[in-house]
Amino acid sequence: MADAKDFTRLSHRAREDFLTGRDPVGRVRAEVLASWRRSVLIGAPPNAAALPYTDGVDLDGALYSAARPVLTRLANRLHGTRAAVLLADRDGRVLQRYVDDGRVRAMMDTTNSAPGFCLREEFCGTNGLGTVLEEGRSFSVIGAEHFAEQFMCYACFGAPVRHPVTGRMQGVLTFLCPAEDASPLMPAFVEETCQAVQERILAAASSRERRLLDAFASASRRTSRALLAVNEHTVISTPAAARLVEGISHGTLWELAARAIAEQGAAEETWLTESGRVLDLRARPVADGDQVAGALVELASPRSERRKRPGDPVPAAASAEAEQRLLHRLGGTSAPWRHAMARAARVPTDDQPVLISGEAGTGKSELARALHELTQPDGTLHILNAALAAVDGPDAWLRRVQELLERPGPGTLVLTHLEVLPAEVALPLAALLDEHDPPEPLRLIGTTTSPSSAQPVLGPHVERLAVHRIELPPLHERRPDIPDLVGRLVRRYGGELLRCRPEVVQALARAPWPGNIRQLELVIRSAAAQRRTGDITLADLPSDLLHPSRRPLPYLADVELRAIVSALQRADGNKKLAARDLGISRSTLYRKLRSYHLDLERVAY
Repeated sequence: MADAKDFTRLSHRAREDFLTGRDPVGRVRAEVLASWRRSVLIGAPPNAAALPYTDGVDLDGALYSAARPVLTRLANRLHGTRAAVLLADRDGRVLQRYVDDGRVRAMMDTTNSAPGFCLREEFCGTNGLGTVLEEGRSFSVIGAEHFAEQFMCYACFGAPVRHPVTGRMQGVLTFLCPAEDASPLMPAFVEETCQAVQERILAAASSRERRLLDAFASASRRTSRALLAVNEHTVISTPAAARLVEGISHGTLWELAARAIAEQGAAEETWLTESGRVLDLRARPVADGDQVAGALVELASPRSERRKRPGDPVPAAASAEAEQRLLHRLGGTSAPWRHAMARAARVPTDDQPVLISGEAGTGKSELARALHELTQPDGTLHILNAALAAVDGPDAWLRRVQELLERPGPGTLVLTHLEVLPAEVALPLAALLDEHDPPEPLRLIGTTTSPSSAQPVLGPHVERLAVHRIELPPLHERRPDIPDLVGRLVRRYGGELLRCRPEVVQALARAPWPGNIRQLELVIRSAAAQRRTGDITLADLPSDLLHPSRRPLPYLADVELRAIVSALQRADGNKKLAARDLGISRSTLYRKLRSYHLDLERVAY
């Protein structure tokens, strides 16, 4: 008892010190301290008086169906004890609880430990359910190790319930009891119960998942290459493949696999990972009778380690390095984008001017910045918009150009939107560029914006800069790059606390994107501003992106689509609540989702 009392006293003091800004390192378990710090970072309150609640949790899913017989038998064994059990889904929402003791039940009611409430870390900090989701492993939290004050009365022991075929987390099983009743036997008891639930999930696994697993096992015996098996819900990988694709989202992998399924053959792509490594991927579908179970994806050795094949280009070492740096800096490895970056990689070989052209929003200014960083890392970057000539006056604008051209020291001058300059300004600018002979190197870059399918903008001022000419492709021509761009933008605007669900990545990869990368950035930025943490869902996207047709919807259909998306947003993606809000049955909502191609959690194409 003395040890238990000492533990309680030390935990209370460590928690108080942490919340008042003092460092409790060494006085609390390292994994608990890490969770406390994460809780502060995501804004969890130390006294979570109110937790998110969903009326009418879904008890028809595979997790509850598999767990119910196991937990019913367990509840009989817990009769007469002060122990309780919570079953939660993968979003941290409690599906069911099993408790016999009346005082413990009342305590759980007071702390919102009941069906419908969400106990993720972002809402209540360190606890025996939400922290399991964050850590992806078993976790125990006793007494004052809880972040939120109201949970300090509990000892909680949680473990993840994983799909035995895919390894994907299905939910969390948590045992709890009054803190003074904590027992070192509880973690083993929880994990044993999870194993029983997982065995029932395996028995109920669909033939598609079994077929995909069999195909993966068979292929992994025949090849030494890194291998993945992918469907819309699952990624199974060899250890080598898991290391290679670290940081690449499930949605990105599934997009490649879905293309192989749609083409009924192999699909190949070259990807650049966040670490700058180039990978060759080849996907082929896995059949399950008349259906498709998923796809197998083989990862070849990095291009730089492969033996040269007949017909492979032999770029200069400097250009090859520059191309890889540009691809790593800007993202994307599709064929049109690699072609553009190969041209851009020739720029550092001399100090000649550069012209970057393309549709609005294709990333011309971003490429100009990347070229500056590549060729003038110690110089100054100056960006001057030609459209300002109409605001400042032609003479003032030209004087500003002349000042920058004569400015001492290395650097880069980027003149954007040269297509808007009238002849009376374009000719003097061409003359200034002709006379440009600075004592120190100054990189000149111009950009022109062309309407879709239009000819490049020409003129004397443009021709002076077109020694190196780079045409950037529109985003709809580089769809394989969209998942990578989405991941980068989500990290830019949401940090490590925000994720993008696979079906969202798929929807974004199919959208027409007339505004190119700039439009994609605005969509992600808007979604990140609404969501902040957790998963970006389909309900966070504009409705006009979710319908694959490039033609506008009829007026009434558009009104209906927007009403459905708004209802899903209000219900946080819960289809049962959205159907109730719309005044229709859930089956009708599912039918309409399919008619608008919004049912992306089930199919990819």
